Amino acid sequence: MKIIPLAADSMGARSMATFVETGQRKILIDPGAGLGASRYGLPPHELEEFQLNKHLERIRLYAESVQIIIITQFVREHLFPEATEMFRDKVLFIKNPNRDIPPDQRNRAFAFLEEIKGLSREIIYADGRSFETGGLRLTFASPYVLTETETPTVSLPSVIQEGETTFFFSSECLGMFREPVKRIMMKTNPTILYLDGPAAYLHARGADPDGWKQFQSDLEALLEMTAVRQIILDHHFARDPGCEKRMKPLAQMAHNHGVVLQTAAEFRGEQNDLLEARRKQLHEEDKHAPRRDAGKDGAGMPPR
Repeated sequence: MKIIPLAADSMGARSMATFVETGQRKILIDPGAGLGASRYGLPPHELEEFQLNKHLERIRLYAESVQIIIITQFVREHLFPEATEMFRDKVLFIKNPNRDIPPDQRNRAFAFLEEIKGLSREIIYADGRSFETGGLRLTFASPYVLTETETPTVSLPSVIQEGETTFFFSSECLGMFREPVKRIMMKTNPTILYLDGPAAYLHARGADPDGWKQFQSDLEALLEMTAVRQIILDHHFARDPGCEKRMKPLAQMAHNHGVVLQTAAEFRGEQNDLLEARRKQLHEEDKHAPRRDAGKDGAGMPPR
């Protein structure tokens, strides 16, 4: 099984878009990306906009080759609704928009389904169900609502199993191992885990200040009780300016159990590009940088 993060917070935009290639199937999970509208009271920097556009184009290109698209959330970071052609002739496994979903996401879901009417090959409401296709087993947990995010959101954890490899995709959970997540995680015993980590930057907004300690405890239990050998830790976690410092003891803990723990960027073999976490710094640097002259060398080049 080949797993390729296509866009992620550690790569410069809010996303968990992931491509999965197996022996008989190619799958795209959460084909979307976005930017935080305001961070430190500042709008996205132009470098964030550049990276976002690059990621969305990459998602479009990978979508052309897949047979299956999984949508775990109806928010822009997880779904690119304008790219309707992306969904032509695909089989969609999606969060059921009729139940257990906040009103704004329900409205967005039905608007999306109306836009792609007649395009996709099949649309399957996946909540709490399992499926077998092309030598794979797809398993979806019962969805759960997160109230700790900026706006309430619902998540649908997903599992792809092929042979001895089991890939667990948490969707948004902020590092919180809620019961639906715990049950399916322990039952499926993943070998590879893509986990949305704790959001330290939300603590000032009322999120659980003890969440970090609980996450460390839960992570250690996961390392001890499952066959996991690779963990991608990203999304909310990578919006924290101190995430690389926080990552070091976690990576060491994982290493002690024979597990590799990385961000999505590191999993791809790239350096972290924590643009949202650095937004204030980027805007400050612009204040002191010489103005670019569009008429001189460098015109048309991407920022920085």
